[in-house]
Amino acid sequence: MTPVVDLLALLRARATRPGALRAVADECALMQHLFRQWEEGQRTGPQLPRISRLGACARQLGYYAQGAPRDGKEVDLRALLTWATGDAIEVVVAAALADALIGTGYSLLCWAPGTQARLTLRVGGLDVPGHPDGVLVEDATSRWVALLSIKSRSSYGFADDEKNLAERGAPWGPDESIWWQTQGSLWSEEAQAH
Repeated sequence: MTPVVDLLALLRARATRPGALRAVADECALMQHLFRQWEEGQRTGPQLPRISRLGACARQLGYYAQGAPRDGKEVDLRALLTWATGDAIEVVVAAALADALIGTGYSLLCWAPGTQARLTLRVGGLDVPGHPDGVLVEDATSRWVALLSIKSRSSYGFADDEKNLAERGAPWGPDESIWWQTQGSLWSEEAQAH
């Protein structure tokens, strides 16, 4: 399938044009997203699996669903800073991409309160919830064109992804959780409807 619009090229072009990000209407909403891990705390008790957990081993998902205590790991300062860094990357990339899409006939639906798309993957009578980082929308029809998932990786992980893409034609395979998460999003009821 040929991409409708080259998102990477748009981001690179936007990076060469200094100026305010026109698509950022509410800086407070961005800050809320960045600090959500600090405010929400660690979820405890039984939790249904989420699309973002797909690809974890069945035992881990079972423990998660039963609310079993974590294996001694706690949410500490390192974990909060790591998550905040990933959230910051997501916010910056999504805001820059939304700005770069202005005037192209497409827009990005993302992270603003009340506008984040929700996904539901139906598996054997169980609804597995999730959300993409954004949805590329055709302005003229309001049709979903693509789901956006922003992943931050170390330079080593990114180099491996590029190598796998060149050698195998895909950066990830079924042996990695990101592959399952992507499949879950693509096969969600909402994605299929759009």
